[in-house]
Amino acid sequence: MVNRTSSAMVLVVSAAAVFVACPPASTAVPDPAYEITIAGTTRDAGRPVMVVPDAGPAEPDWVAGEPCPPESFGRLVFDDGGVEDTPDGAIVFGLCAAVRTVSGQALLDGRPASGFKLQFKGASANGEYEKLLPPTGQYDVKVLRSNYDIFYYQPAGVFATHEGLIDFGRVDLRENQSRKLEGRTHTLAGSALFGGLPFTPTRLPNDTGLEVYGASRLGYAAAQRVSTQSQAGSYELKLLEGQFAVYLNAPPAALYGTELRRFMAYPTQLVFDHDQALDIDIPTATLEGEITIDNMPLPDRRQGTDFSLNYTIPGEREATVLTHHEGGYRTITGMVPKAEYGITLSLVGTPDKTYPAEIYAVPLVGALDLRRDGRLTANLGTEFIEGSISIDGVPVRPRPNYNWNMFMYGFAGTANSQSFLEYRVPLESASFQLRAFAGNYYTVLQLSDEFAEDLVDGWFVVDRFKQVQGPTRMPIDIKTGYYSGKVLIDGKPPPAGQASGTFFFANRAPEYRNSFFRRRLVTAEDGQFRIRLPVGDYDVFFIIDRDLYPEYAAGWRLTATQLLIRQSEMINDNIEYNTVLVTGPIRVGGQVVQKLIGGEEVGVRMERYDGRMYEWGFSGGGPNYRMRVPPGDYKVDFVINRGGVEGTAWGAAPFGPKLHAGSPDAPPLASQ
Repeated sequence: MVNRTSSAMVLVVSAAAVFVACPPASTAVPDPAYEITIAGTTRDAGRPVMVVPDAGPAEPDWVAGEPCPPESFGRLVFDDGGVEDTPDGAIVFGLCAAVRTVSGQALLDGRPASGFKLQFKGASANGEYEKLLPPTGQYDVKVLRSNYDIFYYQPAGVFATHEGLIDFGRVDLRENQSRKLEGRTHTLAGSALFGGLPFTPTRLPNDTGLEVYGASRLGYAAAQRVSTQSQAGSYELKLLEGQFAVYLNAPPAALYGTELRRFMAYPTQLVFDHDQALDIDIPTATLEGEITIDNMPLPDRRQGTDFSLNYTIPGEREATVLTHHEGGYRTITGMVPKAEYGITLSLVGTPDKTYPAEIYAVPLVGALDLRRDGRLTANLGTEFIEGSISIDGVPVRPRPNYNWNMFMYGFAGTANSQSFLEYRVPLESASFQLRAFAGNYYTVLQLSDEFAEDLVDGWFVVDRFKQVQGPTRMPIDIKTGYYSGKVLIDGKPPPAGQASGTFFFANRAPEYRNSFFRRRLVTAEDGQFRIRLPVGDYDVFFIIDRDLYPEYAAGWRLTATQLLIRQSEMINDNIEYNTVLVTGPIRVGGQVVQKLIGGEEVGVRMERYDGRMYEWGFSGGGPNYRMRVPPGDYKVDFVINRGGVEGTAWGAAPFGPKLHAGSPDAPPLASQ
């Protein structure tokens, strides 16, 4: 127990205010008011002294943080070094979040809605809530305090598959608000014909899917999605009223092997303020032809279709029409909406020792007029790429049931630009003989410890500009070194044999830029580890495993920079992952957080001074929390997880007070 005197400053750090009892002579005003300053240490036990000026301007009322009740702390820190029940070195920081209520009646077509979804979006705050409503349509929802720029309402009961949010403008939840929410629906119906033939009724997915998009206006939905199963070439569904463009989605099973993705079904804006008819009657042309690779049919590797032709209308960025085809046949036939298209080939297959397992957007023809029936003949010739994979000159050993992956991305402005080839090759030998289409490629190999013991996982840049214009060689010899040392987490080694976190390695060397690797950290009893990675100049990050360390906030902690790995050399670097204990009361709307979802009900998302993000979660059921964070200054967002607080929207909002968790460490230089 500490003897209190008139000169002692009693400090309780709370979410949005600082409660102090101090000499009246002091008139200093905090700038900003809510920042907390760590000023030194006590005389006796090395505990921090948290010093603030007299109470100044109140915390801004657009943030979620609010003062925790003084009686909720249970631990008081005094400026004379006295401590009551405070862990050594702990920072006391109240995490008390204010909520505000939005209430009213939710209606659909003038009648109480059976349920709803609400969304709240602000510059740096967001929330979402959904529930069934009582027969009166009355609702009462709590939301983290903030000023939200957009308030969305999605009524239940529009149509079974309907999604669409009505814009109700700004809602200022610095104070409780009352809003009457209303939406109006109309029926849209008509024919569903493709080339004069009725859509084939399908479910999962439905054969007739509409997406509509219009300008954002108060009281209207800017975007909606709905789908239904047609019957005998006709469809009927409901949408919220508005003015919008109409796009059609249809699976290949509905259109005789043709798929439509956001295909424009109505050429102008539809003014939808009453029940009306919209016939979907798409005139088609027939495309016939022959598609081969090296004068052979595309492989039949899967049950069902193996490849697709992708049709892009000039001026658009993505294909809106796809025809799906089965491998093993030279000839193709497809029905497509009448238009002019650029056509590419995509294929999804299975592991193969020679050809790509996956092909995306390989050009077949730049422009083909299909406003009438047409024909396409294309033979895609390939070139051999011969090579082998070795680690430090040693060929990798065969691994049964393992496939290694390599990715080749076509360069824009060159042959096969924007194309993508993925190889999944059985590791039956270190050597390989692949086939690729002529072009220039950015080539990346996926590493794993199947190649060599202790090797990192990740993306190794093989060649930034691989030219394939004829038979070519591509030997891949990965030069490696070792990164080893000892990890101590707050002075103690991690539990032996368990994954305590993950290392991430970003290669800074120009010739290997964009090479990026990771390795789970599993240490010996004394914290020793060893990792093998390609030569380079690395920034090293560590993310602690919150399953093993639930008290710890997890984020991209920079543990080493300019880590220079040379071939066959061992770099030793001991890592001390030190944190600061932060503790205090935690409340939402003045109430203790209850245990509701079997996980973490609430938490915080924190941005450190260096821009790195850290996240931490709290399982409800107790009035106080314990959290460990690396030293530094943090901006804090308070987070409510889905279902975490009864009757309250899940989401996040700026908390207000900055967390000052000691002096930040300088970015460490790795031992060389």
